[in-house]
Amino acid sequence: LVYRTQDVSVVVTGAVSYTIGTGGIVNVARPARIEAAFRRQLIPASPNQVDTPMRVLESRQDYNRIALKTLSPIPMAVFYDPTFPLGTIYPWPVPSSAYEVHLTILGLLPAFANLQETITFPEEYEDALFWNGVKRTRVAYRRELDPQTNLLAASSKKTLRQANMTIPALVMPAG
Repeated sequence: LVYRTQDVSVVVTGAVSYTIGTGGIVNVARPARIEAAFRRQLIPASPNQVDTPMRVLESRQDYNRIALKTLSPIPMAVFYDPTFPLGTIYPWPVPSSAYEVHLTILGLLPAFANLQETITFPEEYEDALFWNGVKRTRVAYRRELDPQTNLLAASSKKTLRQANMTIPALVMPAG
């Protein structure tokens, strides 16, 4: 239900893996997953650098099926292991230092430091915060469930999903 995506990058050094998270090689809040990835060739340095999509391997099993993980030509895919406190990114094949790998991750919503803090959200978040707050408060105080409150909470979350959902253009392989 996050309303923004974030582009983060790492200039590869020939290592098999890179950490991502607060204090990692990619120093951002640790993402739950990678939404998309692309590579940028840095050499030869020119103002017109070409970005090429990379496949995101969704599971450890997909990554484990790769027989030769240390092959080192052009990176074609990336696997993200969401370990904690730092996640681990495995580009494959292992790229030389001539590339920069960009990852699209979901940006985190701001955290509330205290009850008096003002945080600005897009307007479609108002109902979702209110009705889901009411629903959680009823549960916390062991009040019986209210079907109308549950319906409004679910409806407001559906509104958020529709507002934040983007459908990329269909791309078919050349074959």
